[in-house]
Amino acid sequence: MSLLFIPTGRTDILYSKIIIRKGSSLTSEEKFLLLGHYETPQLKILKSKIDIGEKVTNLSIIMSDPQFLLSCWVKLRSNKVTSSKSLTNDTLDGLTEKCFYEVSNTIRNGSFKFSPSSVTYKKACVLTIVSPKDEIVQEAMRTLLELVFEPQFSERSHGWGSNKSCSTALKQILYKFGSMVWLIKGDIKDTFPTINHKILISLISKKVDDQPFIDLIYKYLQTGYCEHPKQIQYPKTGLMQGGILSPLLANIYIDQFDFWMENKIREFSKGTRRKQNPAYSKMIKSGDAFDKKIKSRMTNDPNYRRLVYVRYGDDFLIGAISSKKECLLLRNQIKEFLWDNLELTLNLDKTVITLAHKSSSQFLGYVIHLTPFLKHPIKKNKDGSLIRVVPRPSLDAPTKDIVMKLIENKFANKRGKPKRNSKLIHLSLKDIVEYYRSVETGILNHYSLASNYGSFSSRIHYLLKYSCALTIAYKMKLFTPEKVFSKYTFDLCIENKKGEITCSYPTINCKKPSIPDDILKFDKNLVDSLSKRFPSSV
Repeated sequence: MSLLFIPTGRTDILYSKIIIRKGSSLTSEEKFLLLGHYETPQLKILKSKIDIGEKVTNLSIIMSDPQFLLSCWVKLRSNKVTSSKSLTNDTLDGLTEKCFYEVSNTIRNGSFKFSPSSVTYKKACVLTIVSPKDEIVQEAMRTLLELVFEPQFSERSHGWGSNKSCSTALKQILYKFGSMVWLIKGDIKDTFPTINHKILISLISKKVDDQPFIDLIYKYLQTGYCEHPKQIQYPKTGLMQGGILSPLLANIYIDQFDFWMENKIREFSKGTRRKQNPAYSKMIKSGDAFDKKIKSRMTNDPNYRRLVYVRYGDDFLIGAISSKKECLLLRNQIKEFLWDNLELTLNLDKTVITLAHKSSSQFLGYVIHLTPFLKHPIKKNKDGSLIRVVPRPSLDAPTKDIVMKLIENKFANKRGKPKRNSKLIHLSLKDIVEYYRSVETGILNHYSLASNYGSFSSRIHYLLKYSCALTIAYKMKLFTPEKVFSKYTFDLCIENKKGEITCSYPTINCKKPSIPDDILKFDKNLVDSLSKRFPSSV
């Protein structure tokens, strides 16, 4: 049996402890809430205002409902990362019925304050850990702001609370960057620490007419942080690193750049079709042997220009059919807009312009390059005429770079050969195998779209699996991986005392995984909408 706080439907008693036993029944409303969902007349009013584009006014009222706070708690509880201890040593598991009352009342009377957060360091990043009460309030604010601003986010924006992922960004590149001449890889420098609070509040106020809710955002932005309770620092700019609400606020902020790029694309686009190459036309009419070196269309047509754009977080990639001079001008315009309107700095050292068919560009960990002109396949139309087909860009996994990271993390030696990881010796056999599998799964999932997935996945699988075997060999004094495979089979099947297999490390299928149907559907709709607005050059 387990204890849960569930609303009873009585007005005088908000929550009661209900013992859930096997076969016990709950009302539909109770089951709905247990899944972290929330629906009230106030929320329906909010959604109706969002649909017609009106300013919303009832956010603070919804937030002051304890049932809404409870639904946010349920969603947070499903995330194990949020169970870390704050400065007060409180956790989400330790909250009582009284806490929901208290938070609800303080939001209602405007006295709620965010507690100073503790600071932890992870590599070069500074992350913060907040109190469980603050987590719930942040999640409540995030849920409501996402409802308000999600419809206005650009289709070219991915990550940071946009309900899109790296995969959707990469697939957009696959579909729209095939015929580009230039690639501009851009990076916005130190986005989170430099966001201007006044500008952010003004952007939110355009959609939200609710001063108590705006005040809560102010309080969140000015929340102190410290490594020690007596050394609290209060920021004047920037967003809390690791805060639940911060990614969404950052996306609301940079959405202005997306809007500017949308207008720039419309201004930049010129012409409906590239001018045909006279030499190509002469060759076709004469009936002479087809020369693959002759281009069908003029690549330097001054009357034809195209621009495509995709952003993930503070990184963006622009594809252009234009001259390099126009690309340099665009880069300078981006720099000026970011500083003049958002007080953000374009990192010129990491903003690189490359010729797409001759050089590669890196984005989201992938190496992106386009097929050289001479390798474009030639096919016949229905009328018998020959056309040159522009293939999709190639997204390659940087095998050497990933192997170097594995070397840095003690999974391989300097020559790229697998080695034991001494840091994992203290773990149980089950935990060792599961740890290695989680590392491999994380890497291969991220690079599931790679053109070289087969060779890449086999290389990574070999390194990690044999490193796992060497680690087990050292722990169990078996000396060689062959003896480990002989004892635990080649799939590294680990059994418990009852002889039951608790985990294993099977050999993977190196075939490139298929794209899920739901993602394909999303991307097809996305491509269709983009094609109507900006026709392809093919």
